Amino acid sequence: MAQVILAVVLGICLRAFGQHASLAELILVNTLASLLAGVLPIPGGIGVMEAAISGGLVAVGIPEGAAVATAIAFRLVTFYLPPIWGVVAMRSCAAARYI
Repeated sequence: MAQVILAVVLGICLRAFGQHASLAELILVNTLASLLAGVLPIPGGIGVMEAAISGGLVAVGIPEGAAVATAIAFRLVTFYLPPIWGVVAMRSCAAARYI
C-alpha cells in the first residue's frame, strides 16, 4: 500500500510540471528506484533516489527537464520536509507537556 501511495504522490508531482504517466508506470519507477537506493550503501539514498526516479521517468517517456524537476519535488515532499514537520510537532507536544 505504501508503494501505491508514494506512486500517487509521484504522479501528483509529475502533474505539477505538466506531464502524466500511468499508475502502473509510476509504481514501477518508484519501486525500482527504492530497490536501487536500498542496494547502494548511501544513507537515505540521497542522490541515488533522485537519479533513479529521473532515469525511470525518462525511460517511460517524460522529458528530461520535467523528470528531474519531478524527482526533486517528490523527494522534497517525501524525504526532506517530514523531519522539519516532526521537529515542529515534537516542540509543540513538549510545550503542551504531552511528552
